[in-house]
Amino acid sequence: MRITNNIMTKNTLNNINHNKLLMDSLNSQLSSQKKIQRASEDPIIAIRALRLRATYADISQYLEKNIPDAQQWLITSETALNNVDTLLTEFVEYCNQGVNDYNTVSEREVLYNQLLQYHDEIYSNGNADYAGRTVFTGYKTDRTLAFEVDENPQDYKYSIEEKFTFDDMETIHRISGSIDPDDIKEVYESDVKNNQMYRLQLAYNNIDEDGISLTGIQFPPYITVSTKSLGDMGAEVYNLNENEIVIVPETGEIIFGQNAYEFAKDAGTIQVDYVKNGFAVGDLRPEHYFNCTDISDNDPSKHIEYTIDDQYMEYQINFSQKLTVNVLGKNVFSTGMARKIDDLMESVHTAIEVQKRKEQIEKYIEDADPLDYATLDKLNSMLKAVNLELSYAEENMSDSFGHCITIYQDYQETVNLAIAEIGTKNIRLTLNEERLTAQKTSVEELKSNNEEANMTEVVVLYTAASNVYDASLAAASKVIQTTLLDFI
Repeated sequence: MRITNNIMTKNTLNNINHNKLLMDSLNSQLSSQKKIQRASEDPIIAIRALRLRATYADISQYLEKNIPDAQQWLITSETALNNVDTLLTEFVEYCNQGVNDYNTVSEREVLYNQLLQYHDEIYSNGNADYAGRTVFTGYKTDRTLAFEVDENPQDYKYSIEEKFTFDDMETIHRISGSIDPDDIKEVYESDVKNNQMYRLQLAYNNIDEDGISLTGIQFPPYITVSTKSLGDMGAEVYNLNENEIVIVPETGEIIFGQNAYEFAKDAGTIQVDYVKNGFAVGDLRPEHYFNCTDISDNDPSKHIEYTIDDQYMEYQINFSQKLTVNVLGKNVFSTGMARKIDDLMESVHTAIEVQKRKEQIEKYIEDADPLDYATLDKLNSMLKAVNLELSYAEENMSDSFGHCITIYQDYQETVNLAIAEIGTKNIRLTLNEERLTAQKTSVEELKSNNEEANMTEVVVLYTAASNVYDASLAAASKVIQTTLLDFI
């Protein structure tokens, strides 16, 4: 093969350019500290880099955002539930005292005011929020669990569907035949009765008298269902016959006579449809507990219908691992928490009023003319009757406190189970955090080994390439200097 000077020159220049390319590649590695600058330089490294970077980004998302956010959500929930647990502990202790203590009117009035404080406080912790999101309301994080002052709860109106089973039925006692001190007449102790009856207690009191209906159960013709106002009839609304069901709007009670109660045993689910117009601060919002419709607006097209379901908030805390971080308020903040306090307050109020009426009758006897035997006989008969009424009232009050001890201990157990579940989730979060921290270090090391150049090795190679380049330039200068004319 004939080699010309031109061929030698071209080969020399190509070799020099090859050396320059190698130096440029090594120089790029030195300046960028990366093995490759383009995917085409080494597709294997490029593909592995993309995968490791995606894995690293996911781990960073879990460690820096998802897990801390989930932890704060759980901490907020746990703090609120611990406050509720403390409140329930105090209340149970309070009920233990209430079984035997508080005998005077002044003591009972203090007791009534203390119960009112518990009533107003019971749901306040249910409005706990994290970063502006309410933690106990499922997906409705923009809604509080209970009405607050700035929401103007008195302006809200809801149509509510509340469902009961026979297990929700409870035995209660209500006094009828109360003695009126201003109506002096002969009465008999037999006129005063402590009536036993059966009750379903709605989640709200002061409901609308119109539009109340019981569905899901077909009562026989001999059982009558009627609405009776406590304001119109007083305590006589509780003096019902065996075949009667009475709805008391002011107290939100559905009272069953004996025969109606026996029939309801096999009735299955009983649904009560009613309208609640105007709420109080601290009342639970119906949409978190019942199928209901917000009919506050006069325009039917603006009515909002709610269907109750389980709305759990899940956080992705690791690869293919999700954690439910929220506790549903309806599972821990029972509607009965406040309603049972209503019962206690009513029993205390009744005892206070009967005690005052007794003291009033005793004053009448003290001030009466000793020779007015007819009046004295009437007052003494009234005193005997009111003493019996007071014994009934005190018995009912004591029973209410005793009943509430069991009920609120059950509520407390439910709250404690929720707290324990949160503790378990916190442990799981901590374990995942530790695992991801170790995994992040490992992936970061793999990512570094895959992408980053070994600077010591690159410097050595660059120095060698530089020497080779210089040598190639020196060799080229000798080759290019000699031409055909030099030999002619």
